[in-house]
Amino acid sequence: MFATQVHAVIWAIFGYPIVNAECNVTRYEKWYDTRFIRGEETELTEYVISVDGQKGFWGVLENLRYPFDPTYGQVMEKAADVCERSLQTLKRDLAGRHGDVENYAIFGPMCSYECLDSDILHLEAMMQSECNCLDLSPQPEDKHYRVEGEFCRKNSGRLMCQALDRCGVWHCRLGDFMCPRHEYNKEFTRFRGFGDCSDAVSLVTGTIASAILVASSLIHL
Repeated sequence: MFATQVHAVIWAIFGYPIVNAECNVTRYEKWYDTRFIRGEETELTEYVISVDGQKGFWGVLENLRYPFDPTYGQVMEKAADVCERSLQTLKRDLAGRHGDVENYAIFGPMCSYECLDSDILHLEAMMQSECNCLDLSPQPEDKHYRVEGEFCRKNSGRLMCQALDRCGVWHCRLGDFMCPRHEYNKEFTRFRGFGDCSDAVSLVTGTIASAILVASSLIHL
């Protein structure tokens, strides 16, 4: 169904400030619980999410679906989880060998629907609520609190850092959600292209994925 779909994301919102004073967590919760509609553009990032249609995304047989009517929040969290696991798999596959995971191998997960769409949905959540990623992370007094900036750590660049110790040199602030991905977007991998995936061959079907992750951070803390 998504074999010929082309990602085309141009975030024309350079430097868009999400001001803490305007943060509305209720709006975030409403968006999180809104039923996900496949093939429909996200409201503010104007992007068609494709990850939900990928084979095995929900980890069940194709003729089953759980949840039957997923919400935007559920798709967002699942995409981040699959993105993280795909990067961790690269590390496990290296077991028993010397050296780091090659850039060529890392490029695959980083330009997958899972990692690209996860970042888009996290940005959409912040824009919908006018909150930054620290605002949307569990706070120390919350019973589900595990680590500072949990929402921020779901950026694909940070997931790469956590899984593969490929953390770049920009020393991104935790509250700057897109900064780690921005740095990766600037990197060039031989035979594959830049990290923004504009020249990437889609892992899903072999078609061109022109998902242009314009790398300006939305968060100014």
